[in-house]
Amino acid sequence: MYLCTMAKKNNTFDGSSLLHYMFPKDMLKYFEITGAEEEHTGKYDETNTEIVVLHIHLDERDLREEAWHDLQPNGFTEPRVINDFPLRELKVALHIRRRRWINCDGGNIIFNYIPLASEGTSYSEEFAAFLKEAVGCIPGDGPFCRTVL
Repeated sequence: MYLCTMAKKNNTFDGSSLLHYMFPKDMLKYFEITGAEEEHTGKYDETNTEIVVLHIHLDERDLREEAWHDLQPNGFTEPRVINDFPLRELKVALHIRRRRWINCDGGNIIFNYIPLASEGTSYSEEFAAFLKEAVGCIPGDGPFCRTVL
């Protein structure tokens, strides 16, 4: 009779690193996730499946360089809603708030480290590029402009 014992393998994998693959490039470098919820729209697609939207809320990180540390925090902007790639049959809407700062003259400052959406659209740059390739255009205007698709 042989007794075999297997040593327990230490799992050092950090599952949160997978999040970087699910968001637009460098998004989590500049923004942190503050919440998420599903919205059951009560609308159905052509396959009679209910359209569900995953709303993900992100706030800009404090990434001021040393030269800007004299700025005083002044809350966040209103969220900008960006449509991103669907995830597991859920539409994805990123609600992104940028930080506001007040300088010594009392003026508001908002840093724009990265573009949030493809110009003139409510789509992430990667999703807009995909739509342009797949459909031949970026639906930046018309009845679906600025809505969660």
